[in-house]
Amino acid sequence: MDRIQFITKYCNGKILDCGGFEGEVHEILKKKFPDVVSIDREKGADYQADLNKDKLPFPDKEFDTIVAGEIVEHLVELSFFLRECRRVLKDDGVLLVTTPNADGLSSFLAGTIKRYNPNHVLMFNRGTLQKYMEQLGFKCEMSWVNSFDIHNYPLWTRPFKYLTFLYPPWRLHICAVCRKNKK
Repeated sequence: MDRIQFITKYCNGKILDCGGFEGEVHEILKKKFPDVVSIDREKGADYQADLNKDKLPFPDKEFDTIVAGEIVEHLVELSFFLRECRRVLKDDGVLLVTTPNADGLSSFLAGTIKRYNPNHVLMFNRGTLQKYMEQLGFKCEMSWVNSFDIHNYPLWTRPFKYLTFLYPPWRLHICAVCRKNKK
């Protein structure tokens, strides 16, 4: 399963897509699901907001699914954003988080995710993301996925990519299905 398959597998109902309205995932969500709303700081999103500091402009318990695909590593004020997600998520809803895997083979080969992508301000592995989400009132099921067709990469990288299929903790992304903790 790749990252997009993971996201679409768990989406249902009213969906909030955070930070990726111009990307491939958002286009797939719009085609596959009837009720998708985007929020991003960029013009063109259904709602504009700086996810680091702006309250989400929605009432409490508005969404069945919130997609935070490849954005948590970019947010300086991630706790604020996740508390806002918890507020607008229905009690039985799901928050889907995908982020680069700090323990992934590509991160290892690049040195660190920061060097790999200078726009990443936070780095997570499966354990640190799990703990972070728990501290903010979420219970998460975690998995590792790759998000590429191995044949689109240079020939010399293929042996490394195949290793990620043999050893899942080295895969490119962490995917989390998060639900509100029932305290």
